[in-house]
Parts: sequence; structure tokens; C-alpha cells
Amino acid sequence: MSKNYVNGSIPQKRFSLWLPVVLYDRLNKDSLTYGVPMSHIVKNALLAYYRTFDNQSPSS
Repeated sequence: MSKNYVNGSIPQKRFSLWLPVVLYDRLNKDSLTYGVPMSHIVKNALLAYYRTFDNQSPSS
């Protein structure tokens, strides 16, 4: 990920995604339960996923 922050915020771009109904329903339920937008749940899940690879130390 680029670290070219402007005024302290991370640049963002829009992304459209088709999801299986079962996954969409789960995200919608969690969104209503926790009061968090579905887009934030997906974004945080993707960030956490890629962070696991970015933080791995190179094998020697």
C-alpha cells in the first residue's frame, strides 16, 4: 500500500463488488448488530488480511 498521505488521510478509491447472498446477509446482520457500515467491515477485513502478509518477516 502506498503511504502517500495528504493532510493525514489515506487516499481512497471506490470499489464495487458482487457478493453471494449468504455473505451479504451475514454482513448486513453484523452491520445492524454492531452499528457499523458493511463497507467498513469489508475494508477492515481486507486490511487485516493483507497486514498478515505485510508483517511477515522474510524467511532466511
